[in-house]
Amino acid sequence: MTRKNVKFMKVAVMAVVAILLMMLFVLQSRYTIPAVGIVVIALAVYSEDKISKTHTFKFVD
Repeated sequence: MTRKNVKFMKVAVMAVVAILLMMLFVLQSRYTIPAVGIVVIALAVYSEDKISKTHTFKFVD
């Protein structure tokens, strides 16, 4: 992935999170919070898997 693709992906993820937060505040039903939580976790797992296939991260202390 190029730097441009990574930047676009970050913007897309932030947009999805913003939409989910707006839904959370607008609906405010008791089912919204668990549903949004599940979607956010699924998105995080999917994006982590997608990124880790193309990138290797080296953590430096």
